[in-house]
Amino acid sequence: MRRRIEPMMRRIVTLAMLVAVGTGWAASPAWSSDDVDVVRGSVTWVSADSVEVGGRRALLTAGTSITSNGREVSLASVVVGAPAELEVDSAGRALEVRVQGAVE
Repeated sequence: MRRRIEPMMRRIVTLAMLVAVGTGWAASPAWSSDDVDVVRGSVTWVSADSVEVGGRRALLTAGTSITSNGREVSLASVVVGAPAELEVDSAGRALEVRVQGAVE
């Protein structure tokens, strides 16, 4: 009896591993399925770890892109009152901040 079960169990375990690995490769990253909101307005809050545009606050991460007129700028050049656009994912992380007229 034991010899009949071993090949079957080996096949089941192999199939389960293939399904698990295949699902991991086929699944998209968590951030790619998030809804992205674009908020337009003026900058109302700036700190070292967050920014608020038009009343919507978002967390700044290492992946946040901060641009002004098509070029990368530092967070220090973002000032309260500047016109801006903010892209925010559903978790509240800022994906991109586009500020107009920021000067380095």
